[in-house]
Order: sequence, then structure tokens, then C-alpha cells
Amino acid sequence: MTAPRLRFCFNLDRARLAQCFAPETLAAIGELVELDFETPIPFEERTLFPEHTHAKGELVKDANEIKLTVSGAREIRVYLHEKMVELAKPVTITVNGSKSKFDVKPSLETLMESARRDRGLLYTASVKVRVP
Repeated sequence: MTAPRLRFCFNLDRARLAQCFAPETLAAIGELVELDFETPIPFEERTLFPEHTHAKGELVKDANEIKLTVSGAREIRVYLHEKMVELAKPVTITVNGSKSKFDVKPSLETLMESARRDRGLLYTASVKVRVP
């Protein structure tokens, strides 16, 4: 008796799925699991990613502050840009109610790192923050 194949349901139409994956990638995935393109089913993220990180943020520009609510992580990296906050002043980052101030300096390394991730989102500075 063979084990039942894992069924994977995409909540995307075929055209959008084709934009996300190359045909050979879809074919390779199809070798491993049954792809169901027709049945959009509701599911909770925690079903697939029980330790998934969630973050919600608010920019308080007048106070040069970023307020974050974070779960599922011990530490996060916050990417910053001159249009978000004034990097010449200390930046306050509040995570789950715990405030920290950082002296942030733009760096070419951070700019290049953000470009590797997504050229549409370029950041000149970043800060690692512990999640309480």
C-alpha cells in the first residue's frame, strides 16, 4: 500500500501561479505533491507554519519612532530609510511595549543587502532588535 500523496492547494488562479513559479518548478513540485488549482480553501497560517513570525508596525514620524507588535521571533531586523525616520537623530523602536533608542548610520552594506532581497525596496540602515 502506498502512502497518500500530500495535497497542496494554491489560493491563486492559474495565471497568477504562472507568474510566481517557472513551469519546470511547478512540474517538479507536481512530482512530489498533488497540486490542486481549482479548490480555494480557507486555512490558517498556523496550520502550515506553527512558528511563523508575525509583525505589525506603526511609524510615528514626529517622534522618530517605529512601534512594532511581534510574535514568533526572538530577534528581528528593522530596515530603515531616510524618508521613514531622521537617521541623524536617535531612532526609537518599540517592540511589544519595550522601548529602545538607537543611533543609526546609513551603510552601503545594508543598502546592498536590501537590494539583494528586493530591488524595489532599498533601505540604507538597519537595526537588530530583541523581541521581549
